[in-house]
Amino acid sequence: MRAKSTGRLAVILASLLPLAAQAQSQAIGQQDLVSSTPGLAEVNPDVLTFRAGVGLEHHSNIFNLPDGVEPTEATYGGSGRSDMQLRGLFGVNFDKQVSLQRFQLFGTLEPVKFMEFSRFDHVAYDLGANWDWAIGRPWFGTLGLRLSERLSGFDTITISDKNREQRNRYYATAGMRLTPDWAIVSGIDLETTSNSASALEYYDYDFLSYELGARYTRGRQAEFEFVWRHTDGDYPNRQLLDSSGNVLPASVDNEFSQDAALVRLQYRPSNDSRIAGHVGYTKRSYDTQSGRDFSGLVAGLDLDWSPTGAFQMRTSLIHEIQPEDLLTANHVTATSIVLRPMYQVTGRIGLEGLAQYTTRDYDGDPLAGGTREDDVSIIGLDAIYAYSRTITGRAGIQYVKRDSNINQFDFDDTRITLSVIANF
Repeated sequence: MRAKSTGRLAVILASLLPLAAQAQSQAIGQQDLVSSTPGLAEVNPDVLTFRAGVGLEHHSNIFNLPDGVEPTEATYGGSGRSDMQLRGLFGVNFDKQVSLQRFQLFGTLEPVKFMEFSRFDHVAYDLGANWDWAIGRPWFGTLGLRLSERLSGFDTITISDKNREQRNRYYATAGMRLTPDWAIVSGIDLETTSNSASALEYYDYDFLSYELGARYTRGRQAEFEFVWRHTDGDYPNRQLLDSSGNVLPASVDNEFSQDAALVRLQYRPSNDSRIAGHVGYTKRSYDTQSGRDFSGLVAGLDLDWSPTGAFQMRTSLIHEIQPEDLLTANHVTATSIVLRPMYQVTGRIGLEGLAQYTTRDYDGDPLAGGTREDDVSIIGLDAIYAYSRTITGRAGIQYVKRDSNINQFDFDDTRITLSVIANF
């Protein structure tokens, strides 16, 4: 499967490279400290910018363990359920518009020190490059990559060893405008994930996806894409254990192919509101485990509303199907609602809230009986203080609770954060 995916990637990229080369010739002639990817939104008036920051983060239940379970020195390298993390941040961003071309580079390093459980100390990174290219009026596209590595979260993986999860994504798109409003669009992307812990090697994967469709644009008010997307999934290591550490009855080959019909949209009903997201139908077929096949509706919508200059509300509605390799499930149906109110109290002081509720149903696998159901609730509040145009402080508190019909997956955690970030 890996060789087949690599061959397809080479063929499709080869078909896109002539367009990329022409665009380049034309250009020559003319809940952490980092909350979003820098440099991939609006054009920055400063070509080169830097960020630096420091933060403290305290967890009452650092490993998201159920009540009555205590980490031990032998298993976690420390004792006690709580811990404090010291986080640093160093970032650089380059954003340059050259005629019809736009070039972006960004990079961040985030060293993390655990005060009690030092075996989990690490340095996370996030690096990327993006080129928005255009050839005259009709031809346009993107070419880029994103490389990242960080410690796996403790809420989804039960493991007492440090696992560094590396995620890389390479992508290219090309489009041609047929009219001022309509265009043909195509794209390809390769996403890879690898894990440093040997117990989680079966989570490593290579996903090769390509898509074709049409885009309708009406000025800056509305944009709709109608696309077919195909994905070939390759897991180079056969699965021996589930994510709880239980031994599977037999090793499992999780290679699959997936097709999806999607509508992506961005729409501004008024100057103070915006709707963005996707809705569609997806179907996944496993190469050797047909009993794990699944299909269903997927959707995700962000609704932004700013009734006044001081208040803004963002609402996210998400319904998705995710693969999950447990003894009792082969995929998860997750439905979430997220509310993020923001209020500017004064010119320097702001408040940002978070309320999220998610239901996760682990649909049964024909190879094993039983089901699992989780309800996850998150509520939090951050206070933001702008000391100056370039220096911002933030203090926040967040409470997370997961209720499951399987007791070993219940947990609650209170997180308190303090941070200061400088942009220059």
